[in-house]
Amino acid sequence: MKTFKNFPNWLGTWALEGQNMFYGGKAMQQPGQDTSYPAIIDTGSSQLSIPPDVFDKIRGEWAAAIPELDCKSDKTFCHVQKPCEQVSDKVKPVGF
Repeated sequence: MKTFKNFPNWLGTWALEGQNMFYGGKAMQQPGQDTSYPAIIDTGSSQLSIPPDVFDKIRGEWAAAIPELDCKSDKTFCHVQKPCEQVSDKVKPVGF
């Protein structure tokens, strides 16, 4: 087992240092942007909280792949009224 250093952050929480987000292998933050942000790993959750500018880029990728995706009813959550089987092959993996 190996320990790691806490990443001091503006949230005042325990965190790892997130260095970038990827969607389908493509970096969502451009070179030269501050790509460092707190990454709080919670294995009991099924949600991700990511920087707003990164969410906007990923949301754009989703909207291109799934035009009927609703991201307007809730500014922080997108959904579609289709079964997962009809949507899952249209979205790409998210990485960080």
